[in-house]
Parts: sequence; C-alpha cells; structure tokens
Amino acid sequence: SRDGKYIYYAQSKTPGYSRIEVGQSRPELIIDFKELHRYPDQAGAWIGLAPDDSPLLDRDRSIDAIYSLELELP
Repeated sequence: SRDGKYIYYAQSKTPGYSRIEVGQSRPELIIDFKELHRYPDQAGAWIGLAPDDSPLLDRDRSIDAIYSLELELP
C-alpha cells in the first residue's frame, strides 16, 4: 500500500486478490475472481493499485465470433 501498512497479493489456489497488514498473520480477501474472466498474457494477468489503494486489474471482455461477408459487385 502507499502508506506501507499493507501488502497486496494475488492468490493462486483460490483465485482472488488479498491484502495482509504488516506484522499480522490473517489476510483479508479484497476481490474474489471466481466470476471474473481475466485476460492472461504471456507474463500472467496484471494487477496494480490506484492512488487510493483500490485494486486495478485487467478483465477479458473478448468474444469468439465468426463473421461472413458477401459482396455483390456491379
């Protein structure tokens, strides 16, 4: 976090984003990724913090579709 009180991290076993207060042992789940479609790239999904320490992350909104185009030339 910006003030150094928390460490934010992504979980791998249970998809989610958590934080833990420095010096403590109990993490707090911030976001559950179960219903969120993330966009994985070669380095993995991206996560960051906004200036107010709210989480920023990528989301996959792409779709797979096949289109056909037929042209009639004069």
